[in-house]
Amino acid sequence: MLTRLLPVVGIEFSILVLLALGFAVGVLGGFFGVGGGWIITPSLHIFGFPMSFAIGTGLANIAGQSALASAKHRKMGNVDFRLGAIVGVSMILGVEAGKRLILLLDAHGVVDTSVRIVYFLLLGGLGTYMLLDYAAEMRRRTGDRINGNDAEAAAERVKEKRPLLTRVTLPPLVTLPSCGRTVSLWVLGGTGLAVGVLAGIMGSGGGFALVPMFVFLIGVPTYVAVSTSLVCVTISGTFGTFTYGLGGRVELVAALWMLAGAAVGTQLGSSAVRYVRGYGIRLLYALMLLLAAASVVMKHFEMNTPAAVAILGGTLVMCMVIIGSMFQALLRKNSGG
Repeated sequence: MLTRLLPVVGIEFSILVLLALGFAVGVLGGFFGVGGGWIITPSLHIFGFPMSFAIGTGLANIAGQSALASAKHRKMGNVDFRLGAIVGVSMILGVEAGKRLILLLDAHGVVDTSVRIVYFLLLGGLGTYMLLDYAAEMRRRTGDRINGNDAEAAAERVKEKRPLLTRVTLPPLVTLPSCGRTVSLWVLGGTGLAVGVLAGIMGSGGGFALVPMFVFLIGVPTYVAVSTSLVCVTISGTFGTFTYGLGGRVELVAALWMLAGAAVGTQLGSSAVRYVRGYGIRLLYALMLLLAAASVVMKHFEMNTPAAVAILGGTLVMCMVIIGSMFQALLRKNSGG
């Protein structure tokens, strides 16, 4: 394989792996509405990056990749800019706090194990929750079909279900155009701060947490949550790159190679959102979260080759599923089916 010396980290690294990783994360990031740092950071660590460098470099890549994807989604009219701006700006303080904690753990030599534990608990927990929610919804829909009241029952469930964060009425209140719900500004700011801390610790823009929070806790439509989270990730990722760069933890050469791959993948992933929506997105997202969590566990137990195959091979397979679904939908549309 073609390799290149990465001057900041000081290791030889495969350019093809960087391009493939960037492409895969571009597709998944554009499709799921996340910057992909929750895939990039463990991947770089599995392939040899020290954890703090993997975090800083992951943030550098997702800043550029998310900007490309959010621009694509903006053209499709899927972005709630009011929600994205409030949460994204509030994430900045959280990212800085997360970075300081990482540098402290790095100084004490416990950063690798600490971040792996955080990854496993959060990704595994979120993935399991979303997978169970998908299974429960499929059971409800099966019951609706048996009773012959699909549309009526689904509409009634949406009407009765009031998302948790919309129940807080502490002023000032903000009305979100994407879902017509009113949410406290303090709640949105607190959400951004909390997710920002996680982003700073995990080397992600925070989209892995924002998408389920927007969907389940605010009631934003899934495809809007996907698109809006990219705005937040762009803001947090840009600041994270700056603050980690000041600490000398950003391998810009690797980030640029990954961004080259992401430039192609992002366009495909963003376009695919038009054709696979709702619970189809949630199922694929849950599976990717669980796959990433499993690869982190393998790395912890020094199963480096299986971990590398799981994280890179799994992401590429998921990309093929997404792109294949998009082309199948296009063929059906063109054939009038």
